[in-house]
Amino acid sequence: MQYKKSIKRFSINFLIVLPRRPVDFVLLNLTRLNGCQFMANRNQVPLVQQFLNSMKRYSNIMEGCPYKRNTLYYIRGLRLDLDAIPAFAFETDMKSWFDVIHEGDVLFSMYVNSRILTKRSGKVG
Repeated sequence: MQYKKSIKRFSINFLIVLPRRPVDFVLLNLTRLNGCQFMANRNQVPLVQQFLNSMKRYSNIMEGCPYKRNTLYYIRGLRLDLDAIPAFAFETDMKSWFDVIHEGDVLFSMYVNSRILTKRSGKVG
Protein backbone atom coordinates (compact mmCIF):
# COMPACT_ATOMS: atom_id res chain seq x y z
CA MET A 1 0.00 0.00 0.00
CA GLN A 2 1.13 3.50 -0.75
CA TYR A 3 -0.35 6.76 0.53
CA LYS A 4 -0.89 9.96 -1.45
CA LYS A 5 -0.24 12.04 1.67
CA SER A 6 1.61 11.43 4.92
CA ILE A 7 -0.45 9.70 7.61
CA LYS A 8 0.09 11.38 10.97
CA ARG A 9 -2.92 9.85 12.75
CA PHE A 10 -5.08 6.80 12.20
CA SER A 11 -7.27 4.46 14.20
CA ILE A 12 -7.48 0.68 14.44
CA ASN A 13 -10.29 -1.77 15.08
CA PHE A 14 -9.20 -5.26 16.16
CA LEU A 15 -11.66 -8.07 16.94
CA ILE A 16 -11.07 -11.75 17.79
CA VAL A 17 -14.08 -14.04 18.08
CA LEU A 18 -14.29 -17.71 19.05
CA PRO A 19 -17.45 -19.04 17.35
CA ARG A 20 -19.82 -20.73 19.81
CA ARG A 21 -23.44 -21.81 19.86
CA PRO A 22 -25.78 -20.14 20.62
CA VAL A 23 -23.61 -17.00 21.11
CA ASP A 24 -20.05 -16.34 19.88
CA PHE A 25 -17.37 -15.64 22.51
CA VAL A 26 -15.59 -12.31 21.96
CA LEU A 27 -11.99 -12.85 23.08
CA LEU A 28 -10.75 -9.36 22.23
CA ASN A 29 -12.55 -6.25 21.00
CA LEU A 30 -10.42 -3.13 20.57
CA THR A 31 -12.24 -0.30 18.80
CA ARG A 32 -11.05 3.11 17.60
CA LEU A 33 -7.57 2.72 19.09
CA ASN A 34 -4.99 5.38 18.39
CA GLY A 35 -3.07 3.55 15.65
CA CYS A 36 0.19 5.44 16.16
CA GLN A 37 0.32 4.56 19.85
CA PHE A 38 -0.85 1.00 19.19
CA MET A 39 1.91 0.29 16.65
CA ALA A 40 4.60 1.93 18.82
CA ASN A 41 3.62 0.17 22.08
CA ARG A 42 5.35 -3.18 22.59
CA ASN A 43 3.60 -3.77 25.95
CA GLN A 44 0.42 -5.15 24.42
CA VAL A 45 -1.91 -8.01 25.20
CA PRO A 46 0.29 -11.11 24.54
CA LEU A 47 -1.73 -12.28 21.51
CA VAL A 48 -1.59 -8.79 19.96
CA GLN A 49 2.13 -8.56 20.77
CA GLN A 50 2.76 -11.80 18.83
CA PHE A 51 0.85 -10.43 15.85
CA LEU A 52 2.86 -7.16 15.88
CA ASN A 53 6.16 -9.03 16.19
CA SER A 54 5.21 -11.17 13.18
CA MET A 55 4.25 -8.03 11.25
CA LYS A 56 7.71 -6.61 11.96
CA ARG A 57 9.31 -9.73 10.48
CA TYR A 58 7.25 -9.93 7.29
CA SER A 59 6.63 -6.27 6.48
CA ASN A 60 8.13 -2.82 6.48
CA ILE A 61 5.21 -1.42 8.49
CA MET A 62 6.64 1.16 10.85
CA GLU A 63 6.29 1.01 14.62
CA GLY A 64 4.78 4.48 14.84
CA CYS A 65 3.80 7.57 12.90
CA PRO A 66 4.11 9.28 10.52
CA TYR A 67 3.72 6.98 7.55
CA LYS A 68 5.32 8.81 4.64
CA ARG A 69 3.57 9.57 1.38
CA ASN A 70 4.76 7.86 -1.80
CA THR A 71 6.44 5.09 0.22
CA LEU A 72 5.48 1.50 -0.54
CA TYR A 73 4.48 -0.38 2.65
CA TYR A 74 4.01 -4.12 2.35
CA ILE A 75 3.12 -7.31 4.22
CA ARG A 76 4.47 -10.46 2.54
CA GLY A 77 3.97 -14.06 3.65
CA LEU A 78 2.67 -13.13 7.10
CA ARG A 79 2.88 -16.04 9.56
CA LEU A 80 2.68 -16.25 13.31
CA ASP A 81 5.61 -17.82 15.15
CA LEU A 82 3.71 -20.77 16.62
CA ASP A 83 6.50 -21.51 19.13
CA ALA A 84 6.02 -18.05 20.65
CA ILE A 85 2.26 -18.38 21.13
CA PRO A 86 1.19 -19.53 24.61
CA ALA A 87 -0.01 -23.13 24.85
CA PHE A 88 -3.74 -23.66 24.49
CA ALA A 89 -5.49 -26.59 26.12
CA PHE A 90 -8.43 -26.51 23.74
CA GLU A 91 -9.29 -26.68 20.07
CA THR A 92 -11.41 -23.99 18.49
CA ASP A 93 -12.15 -21.98 15.41
CA MET A 94 -11.03 -18.37 15.60
CA LYS A 95 -12.07 -15.41 13.48
CA SER A 96 -10.15 -12.12 13.45
CA TRP A 97 -10.88 -8.73 11.90
CA PHE A 98 -8.38 -5.88 11.63
CA ASP A 99 -9.20 -2.43 10.16
CA VAL A 100 -7.02 0.64 9.69
CA ILE A 101 -9.05 3.87 9.44
CA HIS A 102 -7.88 7.36 8.44
CA GLU A 103 -10.21 10.37 8.36
CA GLY A 104 -13.27 8.09 8.26
CA ASP A 105 -12.00 5.96 5.34
CA VAL A 106 -10.95 2.33 5.72
CA LEU A 107 -7.40 2.18 4.32
CA PHE A 108 -6.80 -1.49 5.02
CA SER A 109 -9.02 -4.32 6.17
CA MET A 110 -8.05 -7.91 6.96
CA TYR A 111 -10.14 -10.95 7.93
CA VAL A 112 -8.55 -14.23 9.07
CA ASN A 113 -10.51 -17.43 9.59
CA SER A 114 -8.34 -19.92 11.49
CA ARG A 115 -8.39 -22.96 13.73
CA ILE A 116 -6.40 -23.70 16.90
CA LEU A 117 -5.47 -27.37 17.20
CA THR A 118 -3.76 -29.19 20.06
CA LYS A 119 -0.53 -30.94 19.16
CA ARG A 120 -0.79 -34.67 19.50
CA SER A 121 2.21 -36.90 19.92
CA GLY A 122 2.28 -40.52 18.92
CA LYS A 123 0.66 -42.38 16.09
CA VAL A 124 -2.98 -42.19 15.20
CA GLY A 125 -4.52 -45.61 15.75
